[in-house]
Amino acid sequence: KRYTDGGMLLKIEVKESEYRKFTIKVDYDLTWTYKQSSPSQFYIIPVDLFHDDPSILTNQEAIEQLMLFEKDSKELMSEYNKGVEDFPEAAVNTTPEVIKDQGSYKIQIFTSSGQFDTTQVPLNFQKYLVSETQNGLIKYMLGPFETLEKTEEILTEVRKIEIFRDAFIINP
Repeated sequence: KRYTDGGMLLKIEVKESEYRKFTIKVDYDLTWTYKQSSPSQFYIIPVDLFHDDPSILTNQEAIEQLMLFEKDSKELMSEYNKGVEDFPEAAVNTTPEVIKDQGSYKIQIFTSSGQFDTTQVPLNFQKYLVSETQNGLIKYMLGPFETLEKTEEILTEVRKIEIFRDAFIINP
């Protein structure tokens, strides 16, 4: 029966790398259920497998139903899955590169409820020093930086200073 004869196997792989960057890889396979009437049995057929070897289905009506399921599914996926572009395998990256249009990179180096002695920030980083107050806390940051590479380079240097070893990259 249309809209009830198939499904999807979904694989989501999340990897964490340095500096709180995450990469999410989304992969899926459409599956269609073939019901054999005599003897009554059900077969779950990956749609890609059918395309690789069409001889697995010989019943023309079943082939048409599988093709209709694939068409319906891809239309549904393209309408509602705005973050996934290339089927069947797509990489969705949640590192700051994805949201770069929203602002430049910054490095949060310290948070305090009071004033912080900014002379502890090395002179070569003083020109990048900015602060922002949120919920009664003052966040001290370095930035903005235009590229992730530059931000990571500076973060590596900043973390060498004991007081800033927990510094991390943020996107404002």
